[in-house]
Amino acid sequence: MIDSKKVTDHHAILPTQTMTKTDISALPAGERAILDMIAVRLICAVGDKHIYNETTVTVDCESNIFKAKGKNVLKDGWKAVEQAYKSALKNKADEDDEDEKTLPPLADGQTLENVRAGVREGFTSPPKPYTEDTLLSAMENAGDFSETPDSRKGLGTPATRAAIIEKLIKSGFVERRNAKKVKQLFPREKGVNLITILPDVLKSPEMTANWEYMLKKVEHNELSSDEFMAGIVEMTSELVKTNSAPNSEYASLFSAHKSQSEPLGLCPRCKNSVRESRKGFFCDTQSCGFKLWRDNKFWTTKKKPLTAEIVAALLNEGRVSMTGLYSEKTKKTYDAVIILDDTGEKWVNFKMEFEKGGRK
Repeated sequence: MIDSKKVTDHHAILPTQTMTKTDISALPAGERAILDMIAVRLICAVGDKHIYNETTVTVDCESNIFKAKGKNVLKDGWKAVEQAYKSALKNKADEDDEDEKTLPPLADGQTLENVRAGVREGFTSPPKPYTEDTLLSAMENAGDFSETPDSRKGLGTPATRAAIIEKLIKSGFVERRNAKKVKQLFPREKGVNLITILPDVLKSPEMTANWEYMLKKVEHNELSSDEFMAGIVEMTSELVKTNSAPNSEYASLFSAHKSQSEPLGLCPRCKNSVRESRKGFFCDTQSCGFKLWRDNKFWTTKKKPLTAEIVAALLNEGRVSMTGLYSEKTKKTYDAVIILDDTGEKWVNFKMEFEKGGRK
């Protein structure tokens, strides 16, 4: 069923043989429901094929041509298992099935008698917002691909797509909103601003899908890395030439993030302003390299969050008095003065000074 040699990503959660030796009815209801979902999905994955005809019907009614699209199911296959499971949950249909229209048996040249027709006025509905499931599916099929799985183009891999969505949410570009029984994804102002100012080519999912497809060819020695990078360099050069500056109407979007936080002090390296951001505290001059990350090991091991007040004291006075610092060695807390000891290297260092004058 599974060829481990061909598995390159974390594709699935599978039930083990332990399941056959366990009294399933003794499990808590929540655990049993999850186990049932996994087991049923595995049965569907290895079950018979669901076979249907994708049908387009053209009807001539007194020289008026009408068209209808739908499916003619030839064999239920694994769908029968899925429908039986949904029926047991009293959830006979989901959103994915709503748009599937099954046509009655039809034949070429067939004549239909006593047909009733009517005209109904209505409005088209806008596309539904993405849920995580529908977005994952869209990411998988972002680029054009042929019928062979090896030539499929998409964004990310099965192991990374969910993480990409989570990163967009944590970065403030997208947010989850509750809608009935599902959570829908909506862009936030930050995400809209980014899409507004980016060149069209960088917003194309097809382009990114093609890149990932080409990288896969490089991995399998079907394309040289030099050839791939030459294309990236050429495209980057063209982007720089044609997008040297943003339109004046969008200029405020570029500086918006800087105006959201006030300077905490001067950078000890270049004397420019240091500001707070989501992941830490950074110098306005990107080439400077002065960064104080929130998850800096020096602070996390002492179980003290790095705050704007602490950073301001370090920048303006070079030191800050701290209480309740945790010691991993003694499992106790202690007090000390933290001293900024920046030597211009990649990572900013700190020293500790105690009341007796010793340093650590």
